[in-house]
Amino acid sequence: MQQQNMYILNYRKETIGVLSNRMPFSLPFYEDLQEWSLDDLSDTLTFPDRSDHPDAPVLDRVTYS
Repeated sequence: MQQQNMYILNYRKETIGVLSNRMPFSLPFYEDLQEWSLDDLSDTLTFPDRSDHPDAPVLDRVTYS
């Protein structure tokens, strides 16, 4: 299956960035971990980001402990 692009949305569901390992100017993501929960119907993608990329500041960084 070919990997699709993922879009970074703001709280109004407007596209503010693109995650892709194929598009040259998009924010790349590697070593990603996707988790689904049927209990609360959540879908979480965790990945290290490149802080030197122009789109990196739009990411909401949340740390759970």
